This record gives sequence, structure tokens and C-alpha cells, in this order.
Amino acid sequence: MMLLILAALGLQPAQAQSPIESMLTEEEIKSLRDPFRASESAQKMVEASKKPELESFSVSEMALNGLIAGVKSPKAMITLPNSKTFFIKVGDKLGVRDGRVVAISGDTVKVVEYEKDEKGKLVPEYVNLTIAGKSANEDTDKEQQ
Repeated sequence: MMLLILAALGLQPAQAQSPIESMLTEEEIKSLRDPFRASESAQKMVEASKKPELESFSVSEMALNGLIAGVKSPKAMITLPNSKTFFIKVGDKLGVRDGRVVAISGDTVKVVEYEKDEKGKLVPEYVNLTIAGKSANEDTDKEQQ
């Protein structure tokens, strides 16, 4: 009814503004962050936390399938528990405990992983992957690189 009276008089009804719109300019409203979207820093943290597949499984869960030896840079073929196969070389990161491939020779791939002891000191732990698919931990105190 009110609209008909305003229309008959040739007047436009006033548009209601929210309290926020009345306090901020249009530019300020457009610059506000969408509360339903993750911030850029949060998106970067999520992307950084995604690890490659080779660093998503324990070394002891991996199977050594074969070696390419007798070349300048030997390589090894391993299979992860998700049945994906990768070729690795000395220096590659491997495993969930920040392991590194330190040697590929004979029928063995040697990986060093680091674990904190009760004092918080990083202690190396060597893991051998053999062609038979078995892994054997070696005594970390006696062995040196």
C-alpha cells in the first residue's frame, strides 16, 4: 500500500542500508576479506605441508625391486605400499622421518633417518632395503658414514 502511494506521488522508496554499509565506503567494503575463504598464508601453509609420495611412507614399508649398477650414478627401483614405483638415487629424500639415500650398491639401498633421543638430540638410524624386500636396521652407534 505504501509503495502505491509513493509511486502515485512520483517518489522512490528509500533503500535500507545495513549498519555496516552506513559506516563504510563502498571501496572499504570491497577490500574486506571473505570470512569463508582461507587466507593466502593459510593456503601457502597447506601447500607446503603436502609431501611428495616418497616421503609419505615409512622406509620399512617400501620394497626394493631392482638396481641399476655399474654406472656413474646408480639408481634403485622401489615400490611404495600404494603400489606406485619410483626410481631413486643417492641424495634423494625418502620416508616419513626425513631420510636420505646415502648409498646404492650390490643388492642394497642404504637410507639414513634421524630420530630425536630422550635429550632431544638427533640420532642417525640406518635402514637397509634389500632386493628381497626386507629392511634391516643397523646399529647406529657403531656405524659411521
